[in-house]
Amino acid sequence: PSLIGVSVPVMNIGELKSWGWEIDLRWRDKINSSLDYRIGFNVSDNQNELVKYDGRNSIGNGGVIPLLEGYPLNSVWGYKTGGFFQTNEEYQESKKTVSTPFFPNNAGAGDIKYLDVNGDGVISAGEATPESSGDLVYLGTTNARYTYGLDLGLNWKAFDFSIFFQGAAKRKFLINEGTLSPMLGTADMPWTIHMDRWSPENPDAFFPRMYQTSAHNYRATDRWAQNGNYLRLKNVQLGYTVPFKTKAIQRLRVYFSGQDLWETTKVMKVFDPEVGNDVSATTYPFFRSYSFGLNLTF
Repeated sequence: PSLIGVSVPVMNIGELKSWGWEIDLRWRDKINSSLDYRIGFNVSDNQNELVKYDGRNSIGNGGVIPLLEGYPLNSVWGYKTGGFFQTNEEYQESKKTVSTPFFPNNAGAGDIKYLDVNGDGVISAGEATPESSGDLVYLGTTNARYTYGLDLGLNWKAFDFSIFFQGAAKRKFLINEGTLSPMLGTADMPWTIHMDRWSPENPDAFFPRMYQTSAHNYRATDRWAQNGNYLRLKNVQLGYTVPFKTKAIQRLRVYFSGQDLWETTKVMKVFDPEVGNDVSATTYPFFRSYSFGLNLTF
């Protein structure tokens, strides 16, 4: 009971199975006394399954499920969707065959069209288990299936150059419901990305129509599950060793370094593809960095 003032102790009651492989290839060569280079490439595949965890099998109303027997850690579950209702008549007609209990009374054109996967006429999570999940489906895991990297280096006379790319593939993650629908609270305001919202003049918008204090359009779904694949230029550096020596200084090098300068991804813009499981408006914003430096060897 909470009145005791202590929490339940942590127990080792689970069994996790993990497996995968890794490849790391590197090549170094020297063309002449003034020029040498290096190339490195690595890729790995990591998978896991929570074989046993005290019968934990609840998926709730979808989302990121950290622990679920028979599935990878941080599994993503959500509804399947089929675009928007384009007219109020279309929505009223759909209500004759499919009920969506979490829709408000003023739902209609511009709202998300949830699909009745199991054909029972009700959009729901069933018994909220993988065996009886209603219309919820497994969408993937926030753990990247494949991670890879490529680094290149070159030294020519007094100049040195290096560049490093990093990426991940086959990863899903969800953006926090309150971030997708920023008008849920009176203190929240829309972002510029919400300008692309549904209206009769913009039927193919990315976001549904705006509501205040209702998040029925932002349940965990395949629409909001982000494709977390990305390739990013993590670091590039260019240096020059100044031909300067004294009794006190053996080597003087100046350099420029850039961090996270470029990427390609399908993640919704303004969000970082390297984020954690549940992205919210309070997530520290992504930024690129440029720096200059000086190395002294005494």
